[in-house]
Amino acid sequence: MKLQLIVRRAPISSAANWLKQSWQIFQTNPGLFVGMHAVIMLLSLAVLIPVVGMLVLFAVPFLQAGFFTAIVASQQQKPLQFEMLFKPFQIAEIRTPILMMAVAQLLCSLPHLVLVEQFTESFKAGHVEIVEVLAIVVLYSLNLMLFAYAVPIIYFLRENRLWPVLQSSLLACWRNTLPLLLFVLMIMGILVLVSVVISLLSSIVSFATVLFLPAMFVLMPILTIAFFLSFSEFFALVISKDEPTQVFEV
Repeated sequence: MKLQLIVRRAPISSAANWLKQSWQIFQTNPGLFVGMHAVIMLLSLAVLIPVVGMLVLFAVPFLQAGFFTAIVASQQQKPLQFEMLFKPFQIAEIRTPILMMAVAQLLCSLPHLVLVEQFTESFKAGHVEIVEVLAIVVLYSLNLMLFAYAVPIIYFLRENRLWPVLQSSLLACWRNTLPLLLFVLMIMGILVLVSVVISLLSSIVSFATVLFLPAMFVLMPILTIAFFLSFSEFFALVISKDEPTQVFEV
């Protein structure tokens, strides 16, 4: 049996469904999801530490895959365990593809970082070039689309070829620009709403501002679950009668 990966186009209304379903999944075990994602968030901060940051850079994708494993287990109504977060480290066949993906992501981010540094210097000098701004936006968007779904494609679909992984992630984002754009706008709206509520509370209770960080620790796993649901909707494996192509079908 030969399998072919299909990249599907989702309706724009899917963005709202992802958020709705993510809340339902989150409610099955909120403490575990918050704890898992808190580990990822806190560990990600260590990227800024020399030497240690490189190790963290390569470890985070495995932890993300572990978080996705918990989401799938919840969807299948299986018992959730915190150890699921570290399960991907034990799977030998995905180690090399994920490490290659992490290296590629690091290399692809370098031109963007260089442009940001140049823009910062120009901004301090009082000279802002619109071309620099556009280049930064284009490079950032391209990198985001190339690697958005790389981890779940490698982990769940067992695609170990780097180029098809990046190509399929880019294609999924390109084909589903509208639902993803709406998803981003909805996230921004939620973040603004949370900020406004905490700001209003802080005018009544002085220590209310400290609630922002706990709110993020609760909100971020919900948004991550919603993003993973977009992966489930965009990609499908089907039986192929012909030899699977090197490029993902559309």
